[in-house]
Amino acid sequence: MKMFAKALITLTIAMLEIAAYAPTDAERARWTMFDLRSVATAAAAYKQDHGSYPVASTMDELKALVQPTYVKSLPLHDAWGNGFRYSSDGKTMRIVSAGADGQFKEPTWTTAAKWMSDFGEDAVWADGGFTRNWEYK
Repeated sequence: MKMFAKALITLTIAMLEIAAYAPTDAERARWTMFDLRSVATAAAAYKQDHGSYPVASTMDELKALVQPTYVKSLPLHDAWGNGFRYSSDGKTMRIVSAGADGQFKEPTWTTAAKWMSDFGEDAVWADGGFTRNWEYK
């Protein structure tokens, strides 16, 4: 019985530690950037087969075109819980995360910004690479 009680206490402590874990913004930025790459990879694979990026203006429209053929489960949200934005006319493609503040700042999307330290800035993947991305350590 003592061994069972000790195992139960150890399990309870482990569960509390997991429940208390709160990822940092840097960790969320890293996860989000990986997910943006996954979305971009699915769109690029679609382009390889169809000759153009998937024409869509929402993530749900994109999902209908690429899942499950090009990605098993398309990431729809960033690590802060905000929905990604996708747009493509077939020739160009853009995927955006609003970042930690959840506010899209569309006027900034065409301004290149590498290694931003403010996680409230928007991260942008356009036509094959990040044009705006966060610095994370």
